[in-house]
Amino acid sequence: MLRDDWGFEGLVVSDWGAVEDRVAALIAGLDLQMPGGSPDPDAELVAAVESGALAPAVLERAAGRVVDLVAKAQARPAVPGPLDVESHHALAREAAGRSIVLLTNDAVEEGAAPLLPLAADASIAVIGEFARTPRFQGSWSCWTRCWPSTRVSSSCCRTGPSWRCRSRTGCRRSSRPGC
Repeated sequence: MLRDDWGFEGLVVSDWGAVEDRVAALIAGLDLQMPGGSPDPDAELVAAVESGALAPAVLERAAGRVVDLVAKAQARPAVPGPLDVESHHALAREAAGRSIVLLTNDAVEEGAAPLLPLAADASIAVIGEFARTPRFQGSWSCWTRCWPSTRVSSSCCRTGPSWRCRSRTGCRRSSRPGC
């Protein structure tokens, strides 16, 4: 669908640990598997090609897309001058603000006014550790520091004229399922 119906010509990359069957994933259109999944995915590919379960052309096509991406990245001209972090952050905030979509603005109670806009004296609870110490990318790379870090817990409380804001951790971050 991605390539045939939508005409996508780029590289298809898995998420970390998301591929259970690399051969089936390649046949389905995956080009680059991120780490995780089976213990030796390269050996699986070799065995699949040797047994005839995977056509070499499928593997060559995926490898070609990876090589094409590397070539495009190497051909990109260097950006002149220093990085203007503040203007990039301002642009990111503007883009985020413009991308927010309100799916519904129904009344909380029957016959009451819609939830938004919030009353000037509203009381707001922000629950969750990520509202205070956000993660931007996911698992191992989520510790990337973005500057400046905009925290939900503090930015929403600065927005309202006299909102009463409280922030709590909620569930502690851990590796336990459900937490």
